Amino acid sequence: MKKENLKEKFNPMQYVSRKRNKLLIVTISVMAVVALLYLFASPKMYERALPKLSNAYIVLKEENEKTAFNKSRTAVIGENIIMFAVIEGKELLSKETTFFSQIKDIVIDDKKLHENRVEKWDRFWKELKVGWIKIEPLFPRFNGKGETDLSFIKYKYRWRFDGLYYWALPADAKPVSIIEYEVEQVRTKHRKAFTDSKKYPGTMYFRIYAYIHSDDDTMNPLREAKTPGVETAGPMGLSQKVMRVTFIEDKSFRGFCTGYFNVPYVEGNEELVLKTNATERFIAVSNRSYIFESAIQAGYDLDEKSTQGLRGACELVYKDLYLASSNYIYPFGKAGVMLPFGKNGVQRGDIIVWGAERNMAVLYSDGGLDAKADGYFDGTDVVIAADKDGVGKDYLANIVDDKFEVWRLTKKKAND
Repeated sequence: MKKENLKEKFNPMQYVSRKRNKLLIVTISVMAVVALLYLFASPKMYERALPKLSNAYIVLKEENEKTAFNKSRTAVIGENIIMFAVIEGKELLSKETTFFSQIKDIVIDDKKLHENRVEKWDRFWKELKVGWIKIEPLFPRFNGKGETDLSFIKYKYRWRFDGLYYWALPADAKPVSIIEYEVEQVRTKHRKAFTDSKKYPGTMYFRIYAYIHSDDDTMNPLREAKTPGVETAGPMGLSQKVMRVTFIEDKSFRGFCTGYFNVPYVEGNEELVLKTNATERFIAVSNRSYIFESAIQAGYDLDEKSTQGLRGACELVYKDLYLASSNYIYPFGKAGVMLPFGKNGVQRGDIIVWGAERNMAVLYSDGGLDAKADGYFDGTDVVIAADKDGVGKDYLANIVDDKFEVWRLTKKKAND
């Protein structure tokens, strides 16, 4: 009996089978470890494991707002508009794309992203560098005579000045060329000439370029994605898919005019600018088109975007004025009779009109720039005008070269 029980307890084949199972488990474990080491230790395999990037977006929101949108925006100076990078990619073995960003509440092309599809970039995959680029006109003024479309307007990329990489950045409209000029003034002449970028009005276009590169090859990225840029420029100018942020000083007519700083001035072809709605799209301005558009934005009723349409919305405040060599302004034939700047005279936002071609400028302030306010209408008063440097501020004495009139917008839209 004891020998029979012993035979039942000890089965050589079962013993061999158990040994095989243990060996198989050990073998599989070793192979798995080797595979993982190969996958993540081998540069080539590691690179294949990186998410494949397909698209990049810039989304905007004011600091206290909840949701960010990939839509261009006009804001009043003082609003803290934050730009966020959103990079779309597909992770290894994933069926759906993922949107990498620092925020969750995002709307892309009018579609809200599900929060489960939005996550922060995992540094395990190497650093994804996000470079911010300002898109600025190559020149502030272009000669448009004889041109039939807007393809002659050229642009340049200006990388963010400090050269660092951020997933979010405050928007501003200060051109890099001005920043560089101020830095040069400080460096060579020891002048504290820096101005606050957030207080600079005007229009700026933005692009981001996101990329990953290997440690031993910084010239050829492993992965990259970018938002639309100058390659979209064509007969109608920059595509509306390029992110634009415009800052205005306030929502008055004069304030809306400041939103056209940095927008290219096309000289000699206002018909083309108006025909292409270039000013409405912040692509280009003529000597007068930004005045027409700003008046409409401020709620004034223009029958058409033309000198006649603007005149129909204005009252004539003064006519036959001239600028004397002393910088004083007099009614024609009445030297010595100066006009006040204020309630009983000219006012901020009045429109200066002169010459056979009906050139225009907008009265900005009594004095200004380096001139002191004196309560009188004279050549040291500051106007907004389009000239060789594009739309900007200048002294009236530098702009007017003929007898002129003063118009004032009065006709508001009915619903205003």
